Amino acid sequence: MVNMSVKRMLATLKSLFGIGLIAPVALSAFGGFSMLAVNEGGKKDRRQAPAVEEPAAEEPAASPAPAAKGMQKTTVSAGTSITGTISSDGHVEMLGEMKGDIDAKGNVRICGQVTGNVQGNNIEMVACRVQGNVTASAILTMDGESVLVGDIGAARATINGRVKGNVTTREAAVFNQNAMLLGDVTSELVTIDQGAVIHGALKVLRDKEIEKAFENL
Repeated sequence: MVNMSVKRMLATLKSLFGIGLIAPVALSAFGGFSMLAVNEGGKKDRRQAPAVEEPAAEEPAASPAPAAKGMQKTTVSAGTSITGTISSDGHVEMLGEMKGDIDAKGNVRICGQVTGNVQGNNIEMVACRVQGNVTASAILTMDGESVLVGDIGAARATINGRVKGNVTTREAAVFNQNAMLLGDVTSELVTIDQGAVIHGALKVLRDKEIEKAFENL
């Protein structure tokens, strides 16, 4: 009878509490067993309240890196006439008419008329008329609709317009098919496309190489 009661008790506890095993530990006063509930893994059933997950602390948003500041550009619009000098730490775009010098640390783009000297980093001449010397510390380009009365100085120059003056470059001078030059050319490398016209002296700055090539002749 005791065994049957124990079995029924086991079944009841298992159905109610999910206890898988009842281990006898001592005799009770009623001649039966004192029971200790353990789980199926053999450990005491110590049920804990489910842990409450704390929300993760939000990381502060990274502030955007400051944008690099480029050079400012000064633009003289078409239909505007200026008499004086433009001196700029940035770029200059001349679309109007200028009587005076342009001196820029940045690039210069000329699409209008300038009577005066022009200096800049890269200089682009587009359908313009310039009377004065043009000096680029880097590259000068001149399209087929541009006219220059004055000298050109640059590291490299590509000319497709009309120039009355001397051209001096440190690295290379390229004359495209529509180029017309009335003046001398001095450069380390000179390229003349078919159709270009040069009326003047041509000096290539490779004297030592030339002398060495002919020293044994």
